Amino acid sequence: MTASEFVGLLEARGLGPRRSNEGWQARCPAHKDIRPSLFVSEGTDGRTLVHCHAGCEVKAICTALGIRLRDLFATPSKTRHGGNGAPRGQVVATYPYQDETGTLLFEVVRFEPKAFRQRRPDGKGGWIWSVSSVRKVPFRLPELLVAVKEGRRVIIAEGEKDVLALVQASFVATCNSGGAGKWPSDFAAYFKGADVVVIADKDAPGRAHAHDVAAKLLGVPAAVRVIELPDVGGKPVKDAADYFQAGETAAQLDAIANEAPLWQPPASESAQGVAASKHDELVVTFGQPIFFSEGRVTNINERFFAGLVQTGNDILFDPAERRFYEYAHGTGLWTPVSDEHVRERTAGQILAYGRERGLALESKLTAAKTAAILSALRGIAERRGAFVACPDRVHLANGVVRFGPDGRVGLTDFRLDDYSRNRCSVAFDPKAECSRFLNDLLLRALPRCDVDFLQRWLGLVLAGANPAQRFVILDGVAATGKSTIAQVVRRLVGVENCAQLRTELLAERFEAARFIGKTLLFAPDVPGDFLSRRGAPMLKALVGGDPLTAEAKFSNEVLALSGDFNVLITSNTRLRVRLDGDASAWRRRLVIIRFERPPPAVRIPNFAELLVREEGPGIVRWALAGLLRARIELAQAGDLRLTQEQEARVDALLQESDSVRRFVAECIEHGSGDITSAEAVEAYFRFCASRDWTPQPAKTVERSLTDALLEAHGVSRRHDIRRDGRNVRGWSGVILRQDEEVRETESEQLAPRYAERD
Repeated sequence: MTASEFVGLLEARGLGPRRSNEGWQARCPAHKDIRPSLFVSEGTDGRTLVHCHAGCEVKAICTALGIRLRDLFATPSKTRHGGNGAPRGQVVATYPYQDETGTLLFEVVRFEPKAFRQRRPDGKGGWIWSVSSVRKVPFRLPELLVAVKEGRRVIIAEGEKDVLALVQASFVATCNSGGAGKWPSDFAAYFKGADVVVIADKDAPGRAHAHDVAAKLLGVPAAVRVIELPDVGGKPVKDAADYFQAGETAAQLDAIANEAPLWQPPASESAQGVAASKHDELVVTFGQPIFFSEGRVTNINERFFAGLVQTGNDILFDPAERRFYEYAHGTGLWTPVSDEHVRERTAGQILAYGRERGLALESKLTAAKTAAILSALRGIAERRGAFVACPDRVHLANGVVRFGPDGRVGLTDFRLDDYSRNRCSVAFDPKAECSRFLNDLLLRALPRCDVDFLQRWLGLVLAGANPAQRFVILDGVAATGKSTIAQVVRRLVGVENCAQLRTELLAERFEAARFIGKTLLFAPDVPGDFLSRRGAPMLKALVGGDPLTAEAKFSNEVLALSGDFNVLITSNTRLRVRLDGDASAWRRRLVIIRFERPPPAVRIPNFAELLVREEGPGIVRWALAGLLRARIELAQAGDLRLTQEQEARVDALLQESDSVRRFVAECIEHGSGDITSAEAVEAYFRFCASRDWTPQPAKTVERSLTDALLEAHGVSRRHDIRRDGRNVRGWSGVILRQDEEVRETESEQLAPRYAERD
């Protein structure tokens, strides 16, 4: 669509487009526009350029006219760099920042794929993609100043999109450019005497940003409140845009704001009102916080302010992982945060500390000074080995279920000293049931003994611990419920707490770093050689409690982690294991749950999602009952109890994985004859067929026979075995047992197995 065609749409709707020097001006169709605020022009590449000075998004303008965003392009074009360093991507919204008189200072530009850049006018009708020398002001400053003067409430959001959603709902709203953690201290002057509400985005950076804004405003507005918006009808709400999109109204948001208490600095943080006694303790431990000369501040004590940040004990540094964690009181979780976030939090507390005492400390927050404070904080906040998996508790959405030493179980509040960083997002309900999960999935697909094991194992998985040091394989017939069960487990554990297991990469230097902070390693629908690949033996260490190291990309740091992961593997075929002479260790680690019943007649789409949504609390309750039993078994025997059939599956897998050596042991003996390679391989295939095993490839068999025959009978492969008048490869001094003898031996071995099944 050309610019002229676009203007025609405006004219057809009576929006009064008028020609200007560089394009057209008209009333905007996306909002009630009295004065023409829409500017339309044609770009150098033929695109139609649209900009609303009131801040409406281009997509909203197109929707109001009944066209699509992509219609603004005359021809499909590849994204490219424009002049003055213009970034790649398609512009989908522009947010103008104006001074008190309405003069445009700069714009925040949103691109698709999602990205943000800032630009300023070059005075010639174009743009310079840098705002380093431009004065920074709050978004929609002219409207903000009018509202403060009139005594109207002002809402501060995290981003421009939320601000416009609030404006459309008839609020006065603003934000800073650059997103979370970028609120300048000097913005406080614009809010003198105002009634301010800060909406926190529902994530760790959003909450930190909201409290940082409140701390930097403290004492200037008449009132400051910080709120989070609740989820609506099962729809997650992160910010104001989500809230209104979910169907809520301005009156409902106003009610939430009115009920919120005035924001107060946490009583445990000295930079925001610490008790005098605590302040004195910090002085005794770290020394005086500020140094003066002739009545002027000359320096600040880095260690004092590092201790000040740590006063609330809600931040820690893990030296093994080389990163900071911050405690979220709403979820009870410790979440990783960047050094930049900690710097901003530290700077906010130092500034607040100074304002309480009438001191301007901004000039002391140099890059070198904040780096020194951060370095001191690493030592003060260090907690080595804080995040240790514990089968005594399960972190859920509404609290922590704890298992006491006396056998009592109860739901309790979150505790900071649990040092929990993983949780199941399902709430605990002591009366919940899961009849469909049990009857339509588990008991339809598996015998009761396997269901019983999965109950105990899933309880341990929800606790994020693996004291049994086992990993589980679900194998067997396709479409019988393996993937559904695995997806239920994955959803209960939390997708964010899972990592994909890739045995072919386990021996690579960066792979183990992906597992830090995870509790479940998941490998869906793997091929038969999954446990035979080069890195497969590493699995034994990942579940065996071994201390491990990992290296992260783009870093020289060596990170430490513990091999207490839970592992779940699904496959439609029987797996073969790379034994490397360590069959006993594999036997100790493996549990196989085999799906042999026919698939259901009717498949239920997205069954796992449906079960977790409708019966999640019941499944959790069922798993917690399994955890209680698992704890008793581990205390008595140090392991989870397996049935004879479950143990036999593992033995059969290990024998099949070592099929060449089994063949040599049972089918070849000393004798005054010889065997060719071809004869041995053919006999091996018959041997596997008699046991319903999947044979290894012929070339692999021939190579393995060389080692196995040398080990078992002390004979080496030769090249002078005579057959049909020519020399071929083979072995001398050994012979194949007669097929009749082999069959008799097989019958003797198989008879008890079939008798047991009968």
